Amino acid sequence: MMYAKFGSAECFRRGRDASASIGLVPAHSGSGGKVTIGRITKRGDTYLRTLIINGARSLVIHVKEKTDSLSCWVRQLLSTKGFNKTIVAVANKLVRMATAMLKSGLEHRQPVAQ
Repeated sequence: MMYAKFGSAECFRRGRDASASIGLVPAHSGSGGKVTIGRITKRGDTYLRTLIINGARSLVIHVKEKTDSLSCWVRQLLSTKGFNKTIVAVANKLVRMATAMLKSGLEHRQPVAQ
């Protein structure tokens, strides 16, 4: 679905722009040097955002004792943030990773075990 929506993702300078087009980035406002970060904007493609959120929810539920870097990052987020905030953060990360893969044309490479 992301490929159908973005194509080769050349219209985005960075992954955050792709996340913003789906509505997965937090809103922010500020005045007088004080910046406040709000909830996700929920603008953009509702159907695509729903698919990505559901995929992220599945990833978070099945992370358990996996040892790859993404799973360790998700477990660390679960211990500090709540379940739903972790799901949105993982969804945002997945969109950024997918955008990078669409722009480069390369497949996802699993990092070498350390």
